[in-house]
Amino acid sequence: MVKYCPQCGAPNQNDAKFCIKCGYQFPQEEQVSQQPPQQIAQSPPQPFQQTAQHSQQKIPTSKPKQKKGNDIDFWELVLLLILGIIGIIITYEFFIKLFIVLSILFIIWRIYKINEYWDQELRKSRIEHQEITEKLTQIIDQLSQNKSK
Repeated sequence: MVKYCPQCGAPNQNDAKFCIKCGYQFPQEEQVSQQPPQQIAQSPPQPFQQTAQHSQQKIPTSKPKQKKGNDIDFWELVLLLILGIIGIIITYEFFIKLFIVLSILFIIWRIYKINEYWDQELRKSRIEHQEITEKLTQIIDQLSQNKSK
């Protein structure tokens, strides 16, 4: 059997609790009209009757703003921006300090290497100096021997 909605006249299944077109809630105790929609449309419209449950409920005048999962409000954005800037400053300062420390270590290493190089050069020059001194001494000795003869 088919029952018709008393508000819009749409046909619904006999065991339906709500109208499939307008959402009207069929009463449980009353017998629903078995008349086709043409006859219902000719009858004058019934005023809306509130049940005790509906009359006690408060209908909100404006919808509360519902926050979606990916929405970011203004203050969250400001906080995120401030934390980002602080992070960049801390990171920047860290890398500046790291650069300074590495530069100082590099300079110390270069000074050590330069010092090591000059030490080697000095040793070479001392050895050369000694060799030259020995040769000169030999030459002077030879000359003095040649003069004495």
